[in-house]
Amino acid sequence: MKFRTAKLLGPLVLLTAAALTLCFWPASPASAQGGIEVYTATVIASEGLAGSTGRISLRIVAYTSDAEKNNLLAAFKKSPEAGMALLRSMSKGYINIEGTSGRKIEAVFSRERQGGRELIVIGEHVASKLEDWEGVKAEDHPVAVIHLRLAPDGTPQSGEIFPAVKLTVTPDGFVDVQTDSSNKITMINIARQ
Repeated sequence: MKFRTAKLLGPLVLLTAAALTLCFWPASPASAQGGIEVYTATVIASEGLAGSTGRISLRIVAYTSDAEKNNLLAAFKKSPEAGMALLRSMSKGYINIEGTSGRKIEAVFSRERQGGRELIVIGEHVASKLEDWEGVKAEDHPVAVIHLRLAPDGTPQSGEIFPAVKLTVTPDGFVDVQTDSSNKITMINIARQ
């Protein structure tokens, strides 16, 4: 009887240890909340030229972790070049804009706002035809930033895109748009898939 009890006790202890480990294992802060998040919207460029509307799809596979955020903040405080180099090494999903090739999402931050939260999505900037005509170089304004405002239940409320900007560290400790004077694109009919 002692031998049978000892034989059963070993696996029971192992299973208990495994269960406790899983219960107390910290959740990954870099995971998108509840898995992959996909948002779609109609976009309207502020210059209102013919063909300046289209569809966009954001596929967020992970959020920027606290450690990554702190490293980015330190790098941007050191120099814009160091911050951009670190940012370019990150991958948090993809942006697909109707009629163009996909663009990599490099960082996704979530910050609390009155009446919900806001996602700051930082991705690659690819010069548009209008920017080409105006002589804007993608390397002068290396990223596109999306602000997506969500209700407390996660329902998209509004959004805007800053298609060609530089980044800075904001007073509330986020990497975000350096200036809001750039051409903004409005997002309407936003839906979470």
